[in-house]
Amino acid sequence: MVNGEVVSESVGDRTSLLFSDSSENKASIANVETDLKAISSNGEKSIIDGLNRKLGLIRSCGGTSEDERKEDPKHDVTCTDDDELILFKPIFGDETPAGNGLEVVLDAKGKVTDIRHNTGGNIPVNGAVLAATGDTIKWLSQNAQIGMSIEVETHLSLDGKSVPAKRYTSIINGGPRILDDGKIDIHSEEEGFRWSEDFFNSFVKSRHPRTLAGIKANGNIIFVTVDGRDPMNSVGVTFEESAKLMKSLGAYEAMNLDGGGSTTMTVGSQLINHPSDNSGERDIGDAILFLPK
Repeated sequence: MVNGEVVSESVGDRTSLLFSDSSENKASIANVETDLKAISSNGEKSIIDGLNRKLGLIRSCGGTSEDERKEDPKHDVTCTDDDELILFKPIFGDETPAGNGLEVVLDAKGKVTDIRHNTGGNIPVNGAVLAATGDTIKWLSQNAQIGMSIEVETHLSLDGKSVPAKRYTSIINGGPRILDDGKIDIHSEEEGFRWSEDFFNSFVKSRHPRTLAGIKANGNIIFVTVDGRDPMNSVGVTFEESAKLMKSLGAYEAMNLDGGGSTTMTVGSQLINHPSDNSGERDIGDAILFLPK
């Protein structure tokens, strides 16, 4: 979620860091799951499998809550699905990815203004594109004709409880949770970090650079980057060591956000840690930015 707009589906119900504008609990850590539906003006409904991503490719797997093809999260694994309904918003870019399928163009009110018999077309600045592949093409062609409307419903589930999406302004996922109620509790298996013992041993139990977030009992937020893969500077930490570190800093809740060559922290324009890639800083798709008012 960016500026109050949900821009990608969740990875199953993995741990996420949430920010709110409310006076209380401005930051929180919870298991977040998205539930996305397309509702035609004729009353027919369909699951929306994803937001703003290439059709058929599900990074880290997971699926959506009601999708019969849903798989358990598998970190750094890309699952595939030939039958998907994906919503593209202007934040994705100017055009949808080109390929086989069906697309309908929606205006700002959800009215169908155009139908395209292949994917890879313009995304209106004040609208969206709903794209279908495989078995979902039939549903879209029958229920999204020119002049009909599609309403998109977005619901969030936090720790198993449904909440209004408008309550939050920003959400960024990561995983796994490493501190829960002040206790070390590492959710590696359920969050997809133990889909193979080789991956578990090499990623979870081995030392790497880490990007960590924590919340103190008083609501203060802690962000930590740990350098790694450099014996002359820092070898990094395991998830267990990450949890102990965050607890020592006073965190009551904490999670892993990312790690490896992506671990980067800057203050202003100054890089203050040592990214582990030989080439230096890596292009990063997700970042948390703190800006002066």
